[in-house]
Amino acid sequence: MKNIIYFFVLILMIQVNTNTMSAQTDATPTPVDATGELFSQAQRDNTIIGAMFGAGEFITIDSFTGEKAMLIAGKNTNIDSENGSAILHTQNADGDWVFALDLHVQSTNAEISFFYEDDYVYIGFITQFDGRQVFRAMMDGTMSFTQIYVDDVNYELATVTNIDSDGDGDEDFLFAGANRSTNVNSTNGVLRNDGNGIFTLTTAPPEIPPMNWGTYKSAYLDDSGLQHLIVVDDTFAAIFENDGNGNFTNVFTLNNVPTSPRITVGDMNNNLSNDIIIPSSIGTTVYRNIGNLDFLVYESAYTQLPDVRGGEISLIQIDDDGLADVVVTGLLVDGTVITKLIMQSDNLKFMGNQYYFLVQDEFPQNPDIILPLAAATVTIYDANNDGQDDVLFTGNLGGGPGPASAPRTYLMINTSTLSVDDSIIETFGMYPNPVVNTLHINNINTIDIRNIIIVNITGQTMFRTNSFTSNIDVSTYGSGVYIMTIESVDGRIFQEKLVKN
Repeated sequence: MKNIIYFFVLILMIQVNTNTMSAQTDATPTPVDATGELFSQAQRDNTIIGAMFGAGEFITIDSFTGEKAMLIAGKNTNIDSENGSAILHTQNADGDWVFALDLHVQSTNAEISFFYEDDYVYIGFITQFDGRQVFRAMMDGTMSFTQIYVDDVNYELATVTNIDSDGDGDEDFLFAGANRSTNVNSTNGVLRNDGNGIFTLTTAPPEIPPMNWGTYKSAYLDDSGLQHLIVVDDTFAAIFENDGNGNFTNVFTLNNVPTSPRITVGDMNNNLSNDIIIPSSIGTTVYRNIGNLDFLVYESAYTQLPDVRGGEISLIQIDDDGLADVVVTGLLVDGTVITKLIMQSDNLKFMGNQYYFLVQDEFPQNPDIILPLAAATVTIYDANNDGQDDVLFTGNLGGGPGPASAPRTYLMINTSTLSVDDSIIETFGMYPNPVVNTLHINNINTIDIRNIIIVNITGQTMFRTNSFTSNIDVSTYGSGVYIMTIESVDGRIFQEKLVKN
């Protein structure tokens, strides 16, 4: 849930130099007096399975209630001979995330992609020890996942994303990597979706190069309603336009970066257009979306974002300046592991306050540790439905042999005290999301409405009314991401991202 009213206060954090921290160094932090609350550690890997070399995701399992499950996938021990797992967690009556379902995937070095279609959720895996697999479940909250595709081709140096690769209106899984069994590098393909839950292995569109130590990522980058494709590895990097008929065209060249980058796509400056962040140890780069699949390039010397590898840079909303902040994890050039929050101080400049996360670890020798996660992923989501962005980390502490190197999962809850207009959030709900035909809004007549507005990602207004309505017809909208804004006459504002299938 994206909200535009935030209040920022701090506790359980360590503050470093606010404006002079170099993008290439990471000084030892000094404790300072706390003045409030920012994040508290809700759970660690004794209640949520620990994982590294994988992913953490929040996946909708009930389209009407919006209930989500937390998917943790990756290696669960620091023993070389033991593989990983893919576990779904749900929240119990106390709000704690607890084990719910084992998908029985040995997901060491697993890459994951998922999408929603016709009231189903589909999850695709490409793994080092358990082949390619696809699961699906009806989004009715029952967690009845069925394995609908599996093969025994194990991949390393892999990547997978969901995109309609053939123009039939159904999303497929596009993958690439090295075949672990034959040691053949740079192969790719498509698990093609027939729209009825049957996936078939097919060749990839010829325009899309195979990746080795690279990444595919689909994203909404214009107002076409189509997902386009970002392709990055150490020899080739570009954005490919999807014409909706199964044809892809290289339309924008990106900087080449080494290793498998975890590409971030999101609105960095509140202009309703998705930008791109590609972290790299040789130069983290921001691509500002200026429309028509064209981008302005900002290097780390300008943005002051750290140059990191092996981690992730994720967008998070903290304060009320309309600019997205970032959580960064990864390795600096000198091998230092960092995990911290950096505030955006100006348009695409990250020279504001920087904060480290403190966690309570289960080992007596580490009662309070600054969280430096290696081989890590970062997922931002409102995990406790209070209108504020929380942070899910998976990875390991990078501390060498012994307990400190074991896989970790930490859920850090944003505990700011005056961040959103809770009254308007609690008043109504909207469903389903993703939506196909009709969007329903509960109890909207209890609010004195000034405006209800839906815009696409380029800012074009698709719907506007100044009176309450409980049903909105979105059947003619193109597939893609929209923003719905509800304004009350007393100045309260609520925004939420809407996905149209």
